[in-house]
Amino acid sequence: MPLLNFQPHTQIPASKSIMNRLVICKSYFPNLEIQSDSNCEDVVLLREALGNINRDDFYVGSGGTTLRFLSLRLSRYPGKHRIRMTPQLMSRPHADLKDLLEQLGIANSWQNNEVLIEGGKWNHTKPIEVGVEQTSQILSSLLLNAWLLEDDLEIHFRGELVSPSYLKMTLEILHYLGMHWLPLENGLKIPKGQTIRNFEVKSEIDMSSAFSVAALCSINKNHCIEPFNIPSIQADAEFVRVLQNMGVDLHFGQQSLHIQKCETLKGITYNLHDCPDLFPVLAMLCSMAEGESKLYGAPHLVYKESNRIASIAHAFEKLKIRHERLEDGIWIAGQAAYLQKDFTEMSCFEDHRIAFALALAKLHGHNIKILGSDCVKKSYPSFWQQFDEDFCEKDLYL
Repeated sequence: MPLLNFQPHTQIPASKSIMNRLVICKSYFPNLEIQSDSNCEDVVLLREALGNINRDDFYVGSGGTTLRFLSLRLSRYPGKHRIRMTPQLMSRPHADLKDLLEQLGIANSWQNNEVLIEGGKWNHTKPIEVGVEQTSQILSSLLLNAWLLEDDLEIHFRGELVSPSYLKMTLEILHYLGMHWLPLENGLKIPKGQTIRNFEVKSEIDMSSAFSVAALCSINKNHCIEPFNIPSIQADAEFVRVLQNMGVDLHFGQQSLHIQKCETLKGITYNLHDCPDLFPVLAMLCSMAEGESKLYGAPHLVYKESNRIASIAHAFEKLKIRHERLEDGIWIAGQAAYLQKDFTEMSCFEDHRIAFALALAKLHGHNIKILGSDCVKKSYPSFWQQFDEDFCEKDLYL
């Protein structure tokens, strides 16, 4: 079978989730060599902030991860710090982050699309409770900033942990670098004086971005993603099994993944609890399948860059795709042969993963114009260039 040569090592960025975690660790240990790079907006902004931590003014754009990781990093750096953000990010829930900072004895105030933090020494002589029901990122941020403490840090989880796969990623990275901890019944204890032991590390490619490309391949043309390695510490690598269950023919090379265009996609039922970032693109792909699909298990989708359940439901309404919103996902009536012929404009809601989903709809043949498409710079800045060059006629996405 002829396969097009696809080299995502220059086009699919390193995982921004991994890179953001490594950049925080490097801020404590400048000799750490990260043998990967990323021009994703979230990573660029975090790297720029940490590269000049002496200043008192920072900007994180719409990056929730960037805000959470940077807030805890600055909380350990003496002085007053201002972190500016977009109105979209300011409108997202921050109560658990505020509470954590207050428990650590760090003054913080939130108004006018910015947070003011007065950094210094943490006060953690008592156990610290971290809310984990809406996101695991705040807990990850606390762990990533637990290097070189003068006292033990005892952490208790408050609520049922969502996205445990991302906490697992954090712990695997920290373990590789040399941090150790003691498990508690519902938490962790980080002994004081943690220091790094491995000074070279390399990030994997971003599996969420790889899924967006693989989904395009599955409805368009045979393609090869190279390099591609599994097993992966990213839960989104589960997309390989998801596509196989939908009937997509995949083949693995030594360091590559070959995707064959699928003539008839099959609907699926899938629990997104561990990999909610697959939801927007997967939901759109399911709308092109034969048979019903149900995506469930991720009520925390409402706290992402947009309310992703509502955003996809809005897209389906405009595309006239039968669906039913669920509290934790969506039910979709597969309409494999259906195309929206009436021209319509579609909003990304400033959400990069909604943009990827709409790109899939555009490639499928829906007559749409995608508004706000530059939001992909958050995780995959070269996406539209590659979409243009590899999957469709010039400027089709505009």
